[in-house]
Amino acid sequence: MGTITNGIFISNQSLDIITKTGNYRGANISELKSYITPSSWCGIKAYVQSDNAAFFHIVTSDNIVICAYRDGDGTYKIYPLALKSDLSIKYKDFYVKLSESNWVTSATGLNYFDFPVDIPDKGIVISTEILKWSNTKSNVTCSFYDNSYLQFRSSDRTTWDGTVRVFYQ
Repeated sequence: MGTITNGIFISNQSLDIITKTGNYRGANISELKSYITPSSWCGIKAYVQSDNAAFFHIVTSDNIVICAYRDGDGTYKIYPLALKSDLSIKYKDFYVKLSESNWVTSATGLNYFDFPVDIPDKGIVISTEILKWSNTKSNVTCSFYDNSYLQFRSSDRTTWDGTVRVFYQ
């Protein structure tokens, strides 16, 4: 195994100059220009093999994560794993008001209510959180199902009104 570097500065150059396993940093790296802005700083973890083939983990100040592979012949394969827009988590708040007559009782005796919701931009739901509630006599829980509805559950048919935040990407 070769020498391990620590934070070598490689701005305005190519990944070609990386010949040792280690940590590198810099901006305006030629192989990455089509993925990041010229002033974007990169932190690079390089794993270099004896035939000069290498694998690079790259995190940029543009909030982009990139994996790159250099073949022994010097050709590159660049794989953006997550773009800034991919990492952006959005949310939408839904106000729900339930009366005792809204609940349906399952065969096992659990009371539930399905509240249909429309997630913007065909987003994928990540999580839900009850932000505030009032006017209830029993514990009410909430989950998201099928990317299309909130399901409220309670041991009793109770009144409930509150706001649920749905997080999505």
